Amino acid sequence: MADAAVKLSQLTELLQQRIAILDGAMGTMVQAHNLQEADYRGERFADWEIELRGNHDLLTLTRPDVIAGIHRSFLLAGADIIETNTFNSSSASLSDYGMQELVGELNEAAAKLARGVADKVATDTGVPRFVAGVLGPTSRTASLSPDVNDPGFRNTQAPVQDPPRARPPRKMMDARRRLGVAVHSSFLLRIGPRTRSAPRARRTRNTGSRTEPARRAPGKPRKIMDARRRLGVAVHLSFL
Repeated sequence: MADAAVKLSQLTELLQQRIAILDGAMGTMVQAHNLQEADYRGERFADWEIELRGNHDLLTLTRPDVIAGIHRSFLLAGADIIETNTFNSSSASLSDYGMQELVGELNEAAAKLARGVADKVATDTGVPRFVAGVLGPTSRTASLSPDVNDPGFRNTQAPVQDPPRARPPRKMMDARRRLGVAVHSSFLLRIGPRTRSAPRARRTRNTGSRTEPARRAPGKPRKIMDARRRLGVAVHLSFL
């Protein structure tokens, strides 16, 4: 808890001074390694009955060296914040591979791995580095049918979809408290000093004599505003 408080204090101080830099995409960096099925399986999942290539989150367990290297490369390129390799570490997404039982283990292992890399680079460079715990939108959508010939069909149900979208896995929250990892829902688009309104693309409306910014639609998700008030950041969530 003390370490988490220190990290939060450092992050708040950074955001009062300048815009913080978030890392880039994990998936494309993994693809650049041209990993094979055996890399995803490792010894532990060598006999798994479902093909695992493409389950990038599993690499946290089977090829942590690859994930750690990607984290390190982003930090050395100038990122202040790296994201945990947990974009699909929810029961809905992992069910594609029959690995729902690994949700907690993957979230905790990814948080520890990212935190360790961030701390090592911070020690080597003398610059504080931070970790954001990722919660992706899952591989399912409750609003669209995956079958164009059956618009009413859904491949998920509310009891399955709601828990991973409504709250972070408990293991991720536990790891956050112990390791100083800030959890956010995908996507965290911008982090910067707090202003009266979050940076955004500007639309305009014609008033005859002049052009003015278009009025914003009323209301914002409460959690976004709570995060801005607590941390002085602009947080954007994406929901399917």
